[in-house]
Amino acid sequence: MHTRLALDCSTTGLSLALQMDSGETFAFTTTEARSSDLLPTALQSLFTQSATAAANLTHIYVTTGPGSFTGIRLGLAVAEALKMVNPALAIIGLPTLHALAAQLIATTPPQGAFTLVTDAAGGQLYAQTFTAEGDAHTAAACVPATTSFTIPVYASPLLMRAGALPMPPLSAHTLFTLAHQTSVHLPPQPVYLKPLTYKLAP
Repeated sequence: MHTRLALDCSTTGLSLALQMDSGETFAFTTTEARSSDLLPTALQSLFTQSATAAANLTHIYVTTGPGSFTGIRLGLAVAEALKMVNPALAIIGLPTLHALAAQLIATTPPQGAFTLVTDAAGGQLYAQTFTAEGDAHTAAACVPATTSFTIPVYASPLLMRAGALPMPPLSAHTLFTLAHQTSVHLPPQPVYLKPLTYKLAP
C-alpha cells in the first residue's frame, strides 16, 4: 500500500493529510496557537486511522514558506526524519503562497488577478500576486504592513483590512492537487524572505 503525506506548518496552525492509493484521505487541521506541538501526535493518529505506517510513504509534500520560521523548519525536520525510516521516500517542497492561491481558486475563484497576504510579524506582510489561473504574476516578497495594493487582496482573518477579502486557512489536502504542477516543485529547504533579526554568536 502506497501512501502520500501532505504537511503544512508554515502558516497559522497545522494541517496534514494522508492520501491512499484508493484516493481516500485522512486529515487533521487546526488553527490553534502553538499547534505545531501537536504534529507528532496528529501524524501518529493519522497512521493509526489509515492502518498504514511511515514505511508505506512514497511522497511527502511539505510547504517551504514564506511563513513561520519555526513551523517551516519543523515541517522539514519531520519529513527528513521520516525519510530516515524510508530512504526511498521523495520529499517535495511546495511554496506556501502558491498553495494558498490554488486553494482559493478551487473554492472561490477570483475573477481576475489577485494578491495574497500573510503575516510576517513585526509590522510586515508576505505578499504575492497571481493570475486568475493561479500562475505567479510577481515573486513572493516581504513588505511593510502599510503597503497598498491596487488589485483584490485576500488576507487571513487576523490581517483583514478595508476592502480585503477573507482567505481561509490552508488545508494540506490542497498540496496533493498542487503537487501535479511540477513547475512549482522546490527543494525541501526553507524559503526565507524576511531578514534575520539576530546575530550569530562568533
